[in-house]
Amino acid sequence: MYSGGNESVLVKWTLSDSTKKDFLPRLPAPIKHLTIAPNNLYVAVSTLDNGIIVVNPQRKLTAVIQNFTWGVGVSQKDLFPAGLTLDPRTGSLVLNSRTGHVQFFDPKTKSLLYNINITAQNLLSQSRKKTRHWQCYGVGLYRELPVSDAGFSQDGSLLGVGFGSSLTIWTPESNTFKCSLTNNRYPQQIKRIEFGKFEACHMAVSASSEHIAVWNLLTLSMTWSVPLRLTTLTTDSLSAFMAVFTVDNTLFVFSPLNSTPVYIRKNILEDNSSVLAASFVPHPHEKRVLNYKKWQRKSKLFFLDSNQELLTLETESEAATSLENLIIGRGLPATAFSHMLAKKTASSIERETSFFHDQFNTSKKSIAEELLTIPAHTLPSKKILYGPFVLSFKAHIAEKVKVQEEKPSGYVYK
Repeated sequence: MYSGGNESVLVKWTLSDSTKKDFLPRLPAPIKHLTIAPNNLYVAVSTLDNGIIVVNPQRKLTAVIQNFTWGVGVSQKDLFPAGLTLDPRTGSLVLNSRTGHVQFFDPKTKSLLYNINITAQNLLSQSRKKTRHWQCYGVGLYRELPVSDAGFSQDGSLLGVGFGSSLTIWTPESNTFKCSLTNNRYPQQIKRIEFGKFEACHMAVSASSEHIAVWNLLTLSMTWSVPLRLTTLTTDSLSAFMAVFTVDNTLFVFSPLNSTPVYIRKNILEDNSSVLAASFVPHPHEKRVLNYKKWQRKSKLFFLDSNQELLTLETESEAATSLENLIIGRGLPATAFSHMLAKKTASSIERETSFFHDQFNTSKKSIAEELLTIPAHTLPSKKILYGPFVLSFKAHIAEKVKVQEEKPSGYVYK
């Protein structure tokens, strides 16, 4: 008999001797479900971090099935405190994972790349731990207020730091204070800071839980502001567009240059869910088709909700493509094996008549293709190869000339 629970330990019991127990400790997360294969050769363990672990009776891991890792915490709002961050090297999304880990998720393949343990607390004992220290580059204070958020400009020449309700601008190289931007109408503490990109690079956006304010860094004045109950704010790295989600699950996409949104989507989630974090992920190539809106052509917007689901907005054509991939004919179940079985069945029915080349006696392939596909170490000498290779073109040209001579005079093919 097998058992498990919040201790993240799989226990194997021997029914004939209740004192004999075997343990598989240090599973990634608490155990939620257990099931045993009909032949008793494998045990599948479902964990709270959205994973399935397959072990054998000797308590050896044979497989791990996991495409996205859930956080395991008491409060849903504290599951992903780091939000969604784009890794520019891999093009993946970096976010919190199980306790002490961060995960890299590839939105293009919709798969989990890896989980990284950033604490190593479950691997090292307290006596073996080494004390690590941050190297302090500089210290900046402003009126003894707490720091709420910070962000760099596009070229890295400016650093914006939120102290209370004030947006302060610093020079990061020298850690020099430049100016403070404050409006008495908004005494709330700043929770997000984003700098504009490209044509809006002279703009800075500060947001609290009740408003958004856009500042012009050239004139040091507020350009416009909008009262709204904000949950998260993110910016596109390839354009000037930004996206903001509100408490009532409304999405606004805008540019700092204009207070009028370019896109509004209400009720983007159900009432019992909320958006925890969001991020733009660049497309491999810019989308220039008409069904893509201007703000969607360079990047796709992903957002994470309180149900630990990673969601995105797709065009109708993308949604149709996704549905087509799920539809499989011949009454087969939608599995990877059914795809392979369908292709194998089709190929066994459709048989084409083979065409053999006069020189190489090869089927269906041209001579050039044959030369490129044959392993180099098995090829004969060049003198043997060049003769038939050149003659094949000569035969092709002669046949083409013969066909042209048989055409009626005065008739031209184009």
